[in-house]
Amino acid sequence: MTRRLSSEQLTQPVLIRSIYEKISAVPQWDIYEASPRPATPDRTVAAAATTDDAAMPAANAGVAERDGAAVVLRRALEDWIAATNARDIERQMDFYPPVLQAFYLSRNTSRSAVRAEKERVFLRAHTVDVRAAAPELIFQGANRAAVMRFRKSYVVEGGGQNRRGEVVQELRWQLTPEGWKIYSERDVRVIR
Repeated sequence: MTRRLSSEQLTQPVLIRSIYEKISAVPQWDIYEASPRPATPDRTVAAAATTDDAAMPAANAGVAERDGAAVVLRRALEDWIAATNARDIERQMDFYPPVLQAFYLSRNTSRSAVRAEKERVFLRAHTVDVRAAAPELIFQGANRAAVMRFRKSYVVEGGGQNRRGEVVQELRWQLTPEGWKIYSERDVRVIR
């Protein structure tokens, strides 16, 4: 997307170019709410109910399933952060499948490689403090996969490598027979 801004105070127009990655065909406008909305019909669904009552249960079932999954994933994020701050490597590894499609800059990364990296960081650090803002969630594949993005601030101190900063982090989750697992972990943008 390109935007052109003009002003009498400027000698030439300013061009702003933005590139967006489309991660869902359906917009979700309620992603920043503190808690999910109850599964109540909105005006569009209510209007449809007057003409086709059989469609209503199916529509509400999909919304309820997504809202239920959103609650579970937000709780999973809290648990993942708590395990990170506690440097509990066993609990951390419970969140990952045997192979991750992406782990920061690497692809098709084994859980054992993820574990080795996290152990390396945890063993050197005397302080690990990670905090996350409320996540944005976009569901895909009939609510069996989700892209979660959130602002993460971190402080890792010790071992001669003190790091602190803030990023937009992305976790991609997939529902498996063992529950929701992180199959991709990466930073989308460095804030500071």
